[in-house]
Amino acid sequence: MIDEQIRNLTQRVYKLELVVGKLQQTIEKLSGQKIDVEESVKAVETEIVSTPEKDTETVKRISSPGKSIRPRKSVDLPDYMKRSEYWLNKVGIGLLLFAVVFLFKYSVDQGWLTPPVRVIFGLALGALFLALGFRLIKKRRHFAQVMFGGAIATFYICGFAAFRMFSLVSYPVALTFMVLVTVTAYLLAIRQNTSVLSLLGAIGGLGTPFMLHGGVGGIPILVIFTILILLGTVAVFLYKGWYSLLWLSAIGSWIVFSINLVDMLYDKDIIVSADQWALQIAYSSGVLLFWLAPLFREIYRSGKHAESSLGSSSINRNIYILNVIVPAFTLGISMAIWPEITLKSWGWITLGGGVVLGLTAWGLDLLERFEDLAFTNAILGLAFLTGAVCFILDGDSLFFALATEATVIHLIAIRIKSKGYAICAHVLSLFMALVFSYRVFPAIELIFPSSISHDPVINARALTDLWLIGMWVILSGCFQATKVKRVYFIAAAVALVGWFNRELSGNVLLLLLAVEAVLIHVVARWKNDPPIRLFANVFYAIIGMVMVIRLLGVKSPGPAMVNFDAIANMIVIISPAVVYKYFKIDKSYVLYLYFSHAAFLTWFYHELYVYPNGQGIITVAWGIYSAILLVIGLRLNYHRLRVVSLITLFIVVGKLFLIDLAALEVLWRILLFMGFGGLFLFLSYYFRNLWRYEIPEGDDENITEQ
Repeated sequence: MIDEQIRNLTQRVYKLELVVGKLQQTIEKLSGQKIDVEESVKAVETEIVSTPEKDTETVKRISSPGKSIRPRKSVDLPDYMKRSEYWLNKVGIGLLLFAVVFLFKYSVDQGWLTPPVRVIFGLALGALFLALGFRLIKKRRHFAQVMFGGAIATFYICGFAAFRMFSLVSYPVALTFMVLVTVTAYLLAIRQNTSVLSLLGAIGGLGTPFMLHGGVGGIPILVIFTILILLGTVAVFLYKGWYSLLWLSAIGSWIVFSINLVDMLYDKDIIVSADQWALQIAYSSGVLLFWLAPLFREIYRSGKHAESSLGSSSINRNIYILNVIVPAFTLGISMAIWPEITLKSWGWITLGGGVVLGLTAWGLDLLERFEDLAFTNAILGLAFLTGAVCFILDGDSLFFALATEATVIHLIAIRIKSKGYAICAHVLSLFMALVFSYRVFPAIELIFPSSISHDPVINARALTDLWLIGMWVILSGCFQATKVKRVYFIAAAVALVGWFNRELSGNVLLLLLAVEAVLIHVVARWKNDPPIRLFANVFYAIIGMVMVIRLLGVKSPGPAMVNFDAIANMIVIISPAVVYKYFKIDKSYVLYLYFSHAAFLTWFYHELYVYPNGQGIITVAWGIYSAILLVIGLRLNYHRLRVVSLITLFIVVGKLFLIDLAALEVLWRILLFMGFGGLFLFLSYYFRNLWRYEIPEGDDENITEQ
């Protein structure tokens, strides 16, 4: 029985060997590296075959029910136990370091140990931690790392005490010792493949100038030392790819430099040029260390993975943030370092930075898997370009440049179908719309009055504003999305109304608004776009309210019906009838015809009521106008026109009895009643002769009456 179980176990091991062999071939195909597992398989097989007694005992334990198998090796600890072990050693080494500090202080207070002995004791303790770390690295890796961290911290404390507290060594010696400790921390971090030690080394290295404060040297020496420390951290980053180390180095160095920048700007009466150049070099080095270095590493890493069969490697997200923050922060802090440089000069410097970012984006776009990173640099380059334009230009020139830039970004987004570029262009266009509102609309001008005076239309402000409106109209025809087209077209139409209102007035303004309303109807009919048609109707409703106010107001001086105001009003009144004739879509457009007819009657009243016996003249004009409409309706067989003209004629009759009979002299009454009586008889006699029975071909609105 036992022998049969051994044979079954041997067969299982053989099958397992076959599976491992297949897995080996698969891994070799994926990684290109040969993995030798034959020795391990042979060892297992040899152990099973050569020690049947042990196997027999094992099988017995397996086959015996009710008996538990005691594992030969310890099982993994639960998560809460691992966390407890992790924090226990961290807390322990921290308490031990505090004990060392307290021991130093207590020994100083009691006078037990001389300063050299105290420093030597600290160095010995650090060496002990270091030795324990190397001793336990194979058995207790995490505990060994804690020992290494304690050693590095102890060495930093000893260096600080030897120079600042006891003055046992000179500044160069203390500085050299601190650098060696930092290098040791970096080497241990690389050897043990743990970023914590590198972070500890970076903190100690960047904090060395503060721990050794009081030594020789000013800002230039500090900058040189800090850059050397940063070169070490970046070298470790390039080798291991620890972004936590890079972020700590960037933030820590910026804090160090910023403290000295504040000291230079606010605590000194005279700014030393050498200090300015030193800080400028310090911050500019960040562009190379925190922007270019990670970019180089990602390119190298991507190329290395591309040569293997493992496929592409994703780009770390941190590099996107660094690519945005580092150049922008460097530009802003540089402006603070050199307050004497003019804003226009900074504009040209910013333009140069934008060109560099644009070239970087172009180069990254040529590389595989770097399209998103190229887009990030391109967007930042556009931001630099916008800032440069704002710094260099002002007034109308700035407005023109920003409008052109927004249009170019829109065209690029349409060409390459990029949502990111489109969003940036929309944001810039929205900003331009807000600025345009301030420049154009009178209500805003009342709140924020402008001191600019100019001739109408032909001036820099008017032409630049008109340029923006034209760009919006062009873009409305270039977009793919219908909603975006519509938004930009309506925005351009509203902006043109504001532009007309600011640059023009009176009759010219009214005529141009009417022309614009007709053109909007043309576009709505051409595009078959209901929202634009609705906007055109609202636009005409506003013009209609303006016309009502004009026609009910005081008549302008001049001959009736042939003065400029009268002609302008008549053209605007006729335009709704034109819209009804050529752009009608549904039956609701008949309202345009009714409005035009009512406005024309009001126009007669507005022009003639001021004359002596004006009511009689108005009645005559209305009668002749209505008769002409009736004849046209009969000859063209327009049912609505016939009905409207007949209703108007009866309104004229009502006016004869209700108004003219009391307001006019007897002679006018006689002439009016005789004239309209003859007119009605004439129309009734020739009614059927004037009416064309046939239906004009292609006119759906005509209705033939039998």
